[in-house]
Amino acid sequence: MAKRSRPPRKSQHGRDSSSKNGRDYEVGYGRPPLHSRFQPGQSGNPKGRPKERPNLRSVIEKALSEKIEIREGNRTRWVSKLGGVAVNLTNRAVKTDAKALTALIALLRLSRIAAESEPIMTEPVTAHDDEILADFLRRQRASIENADGPASIENPLNSDKEGENHEGRGGNIVIIDDPMKAQDTFSQSARESVREWFSHTLLSRLDNKSEDSIVLVMQRLHVDDLAGHLLDQGGWTHLNLPAIAESEHDIPIGPGRVHRRKPGDLLHADRESQSVIDEAKSAMGSLAFAAPVTEAAILVKWPWFRFYDEAPRRLVGDEIIVSWDTAMSEKDLASYSVVVVLQVRGEIVYVLDVVRERLEYPELRRNVIALHRQWRN
Repeated sequence: MAKRSRPPRKSQHGRDSSSKNGRDYEVGYGRPPLHSRFQPGQSGNPKGRPKERPNLRSVIEKALSEKIEIREGNRTRWVSKLGGVAVNLTNRAVKTDAKALTALIALLRLSRIAAESEPIMTEPVTAHDDEILADFLRRQRASIENADGPASIENPLNSDKEGENHEGRGGNIVIIDDPMKAQDTFSQSARESVREWFSHTLLSRLDNKSEDSIVLVMQRLHVDDLAGHLLDQGGWTHLNLPAIAESEHDIPIGPGRVHRRKPGDLLHADRESQSVIDEAKSAMGSLAFAAPVTEAAILVKWPWFRFYDEAPRRLVGDEIIVSWDTAMSEKDLASYSVVVVLQVRGEIVYVLDVVRERLEYPELRRNVIALHRQWRN
């Protein structure tokens, strides 16, 4: 039968009764009893080091360090999510997005604070660097404070990006500059959209609706455009300044002072002389300088058209006109490329063919050449 081992006994003076190398082993600080010492290969913490609980900062830093793919022009590259945020803010700030510019400035400040808190800096910030950053922040603040209304309160009909949403700021003086595109003038839905935007978005942005002012500057192209709609409501001061005065008119320019325009007077002869206006009329059409009209006043009426069963034979003196209005995309929302083939005989115009398709440039080029060859003889 094996004997049961007993732990070594200690003397009253704190000495271990066992011996080490034949000598008594004194127990003290850093010298535990031999029986309680860890054996070679035995861990003092068999469960391992406890895992640290993640905090909000570590979670955000981990998320922002993850890689994402972004597209710049015709190429793609991988950046951290934080880098993607910086690229997006910078691109929007360059396009006068005031909120993006404010966020970008705040991000620059945070990055500077983080850099200053680092214990080791390979390239310390110099006084010259501080001056550059301070000047940059000063100019950016000034650009935000001086931002015009149209950059803050975006009219969706004039937005360059489809579906882009601009949440702007308020103001005491709101200036509206050409609230709709000229090609949308005769679209009733477009005119109604502008009126809705004015009534439900812009009016709510005035800080003091009893004292603040709205200035509308626009070219009149339709009797029911936004200017015509507001004039019908009343309560507006109307300043009409045609490029060429149509009648004698007194324009108030101050207390007790007027500027009298006579028929034929140019609005600003130094900038737009008669020859310049004549060239513009030739390029843009005389209606661009005329008073607003209705659709019925300028559109070709359908009853004017007559129909034929067989195309007329070409006679001596007839002209064939192939007229293109081109676009260069076949996407669903892209504009159409349209061509009309006309046969002109005196004052009669025969419509021989109409083609309306969405085409990319190579296919568009082939169609232009094919139609030219078809109708050139």
